[in-house]
Amino acid sequence: MLVIMLILALAAAAVVVVQRLGYEQRNRTVELVADLHGFSQFARHDFPAAAVLAELRQLGVESIGLREWTLGEKIAFGYAEPDLSLSKPEDWPQLLAEPVGFNPEELELVAAVGMRPVLLVTSNQLLSLPIMDKLPDLAPHLVIPAGDQVVGFPDRLEETKQALNEVDAKIGLVEFSLQRGINQVASADTGIRVHAITGREMQVLAADRVLSRYIRAVRERNIRVLYMRPFPAENGWDQTKTMITDLISELEANGFQVGIANPYDHWQPSPLLLWVVSAGILAGAVLLSQYWVAVSPKLLLLLLLLGNIAGGILLAVQTVLMQQLYALIAAIVFPVLAIANCRQGNRVGWNYLRCTLWSVAGLVLLVGILSGTPFLIKLAEFRGVKLMHLVPVVLVFAMGLLGEQLPLGSWRQFKEVLARYYHACVPVKYLLLLALAAVAGVVYLLRTANFILPIPQLEITLREGLERLLIVRPRFKEIFIGHPALVILLASRKRHPLMMSLAVIGQLSLVNTFTHVHTPLFISMLRTLYGLIIGYGVGWLVWVGYQKLKRRVADDPRFRLLRLP
Repeated sequence: MLVIMLILALAAAAVVVVQRLGYEQRNRTVELVADLHGFSQFARHDFPAAAVLAELRQLGVESIGLREWTLGEKIAFGYAEPDLSLSKPEDWPQLLAEPVGFNPEELELVAAVGMRPVLLVTSNQLLSLPIMDKLPDLAPHLVIPAGDQVVGFPDRLEETKQALNEVDAKIGLVEFSLQRGINQVASADTGIRVHAITGREMQVLAADRVLSRYIRAVRERNIRVLYMRPFPAENGWDQTKTMITDLISELEANGFQVGIANPYDHWQPSPLLLWVVSAGILAGAVLLSQYWVAVSPKLLLLLLLLGNIAGGILLAVQTVLMQQLYALIAAIVFPVLAIANCRQGNRVGWNYLRCTLWSVAGLVLLVGILSGTPFLIKLAEFRGVKLMHLVPVVLVFAMGLLGEQLPLGSWRQFKEVLARYYHACVPVKYLLLLALAAVAGVVYLLRTANFILPIPQLEITLREGLERLLIVRPRFKEIFIGHPALVILLASRKRHPLMMSLAVIGQLSLVNTFTHVHTPLFISMLRTLYGLIIGYGVGWLVWVGYQKLKRRVADDPRFRLLRLP
């Protein structure tokens, strides 16, 4: 029955996979937006701002990003009278820096050269300005919230949403920017993902690095608006023009076109499909539980029934929460099942594929459950990244340590096993190894998040080299840790707990690739295939090299080589 549930769930998930591929292929237009403030640095007496914008338009950039001017600027240009009587003198500097809408002269300039204005709207700190007091009379096609919170946060977000809907404006979702209130204002029908490189980064990044970042953002993370700032050097104008020309050529070579960005078409698989997929994930969890505890079939049937009823209720009440919860279960369960079902022997290649198929089943179910437009544009996303990277490693290590004592048949047997390990004498060398493993585990978990640990320059160079060679790079923890460890585990004679823990890293990384729903499926599949092939090759080379080295030094007492069992 569990196998039948898995097969039905995989069939339902396959339907969702086909749907998603179609929606991803239908949105291939990228909008290039030039920051007016940044490009104004090139304006001079014989090359006015209008000429700068006109040349940008000739290059293919037809949208201009406008920032709000401040109260101080508005007063300085004669558009407002200073009235600071209602504020304290110590607040005047901050008050004069408050954003108060858009400069009409900049709007006229953009309209004169026939370009589209993209408005960057900033929330106020002292003044209470609603969104409609900031927007000009013309209806912008794209509004990008700037700063760390949306205009109207926290108690006027509905007003902001209604105002933007009235002017039919799309909302830019700035990548890597945690803006408070953005999920209440933007929706799957209005949100468009935006990637921007800051002015400070443009001062230090080489042109090829900037180009590769833009292309990677579009190709691998569903970015459809590129907000561009120029290079600031003396020859920055020429560098920037060359970069824009190369960028458009690269985008077209990758199957994209430059134009007006649009949101993804609305997509939400039927609740029935999601429920069937969730039933398959639950069946996988029950399969895994049988490796740990011996439970009667009647009790398993009751647990399955109750679990599916609870999943259906949660699906009806909190759809996104249900999707996130079952995705986390799939991401934990199936990598562990892959290692639990691996067989050791001479047919290493076949057994390698057989183990991986369990993880592939898990990722298909995960793609099926994490579906819908909100996940494509990252308004909703996978939750529990740290748990999915930690729990499978702990479970697999425990399975390897307990070995033939599993499955546990009773509560008494569980207490006996726990007491045996609790009272065991542990040599100091194992305590030192445990401390070393804890440090490695902390580094491993920190590397699962963006911007916590710096990436070494050598790794950056290797990453970009692999991207140029393979279009999309495989994950390092797959090709250098997880998959080689699995090959060594399958080729050896015993199931060493440490090697099992390293092997599961590759399997959970394989599944984790597909938790990034904003990455197109084709890219994720290509990355996974590269990882499996290269990782197997690396593991085979390590195993062959180890066997040759072991034979060479077997009779030499000067060498004390740690031998794999």
